[in-house]
Amino acid sequence: MSHSIVTITAVDEIVAVGADGVAKHVFTIRNDTGAPIKVGIQVLADDPVDNEWIAVDQPERELGENAADQVTVSVKPPTDMAAGRYTYRIRVYSIKQPGEAYTEGEKVAFEIKEKAKAVVQEAPHRKCGWCVPAAIVAAVLVLGGAGYIVYDKFFTPDDTIPMKGYTGWRLVDAIKDLNAKGLVFDAANLKTVWKDANSVSKVIDQKPLKDEKVKPGTPVTFTVGKSKTGFIFNAQEVKILKMKNPQILMQIKKFHTRAIEPESE
Repeated sequence: MSHSIVTITAVDEIVAVGADGVAKHVFTIRNDTGAPIKVGIQVLADDPVDNEWIAVDQPERELGENAADQVTVSVKPPTDMAAGRYTYRIRVYSIKQPGEAYTEGEKVAFEIKEKAKAVVQEAPHRKCGWCVPAAIVAAVLVLGGAGYIVYDKFFTPDDTIPMKGYTGWRLVDAIKDLNAKGLVFDAANLKTVWKDANSVSKVIDQKPLKDEKVKPGTPVTFTVGKSKTGFIFNAQEVKILKMKNPQILMQIKKFHTRAIEPESE
């Protein structure tokens, strides 16, 4: 007789295949057994998805008592696969009792979007086939250098992102805004300091600084106010985060366990 061992939560139920040809799902798994356990993670794909397209970042891992962890699953479908949504789910099982102790998550989907069709316009027929090309060549010879400078200055796209000032923002709101802009919260280097009661859980300082231009994917480090007892979030806020923003809570817990006030039993 089988029994469930973990709770599986997908951060996003549907993710799109990106320009790099890869879609990524992030799952949170929480140990419900009441004791440490070693688990394995496998993918259960629905036709026509092939398991060989899908990779789990760490197929085996240890989960402490009541502990949670994040699982990243990468999907790289064939480039000629038809547009549409394709589904799979993950199965988390006990290494010691794989056939009896396991949990299967809800189905999630990766989406392949329709490729835009290129439109080719034929040049209109001209009686004098050499007149216009000759004029263009002459103009390029005279203005070529200046034309390149103007193009490079005004038409080359700038993919940098101006940093917003997050001072005074609640940490969870600042992290959500970073993710929306394509930036990364640097949980490993999060700093906490006591300033005053009104600054608890709020951003006091940041790097890069406000108005600096950064590339997408740049890690952002925050200094956040903590309580006199050393917590960023109290037990009530932890419960809310666990329901609404489990990914943010897991990022902070991974590196700053003592900054999270334990939930009361």
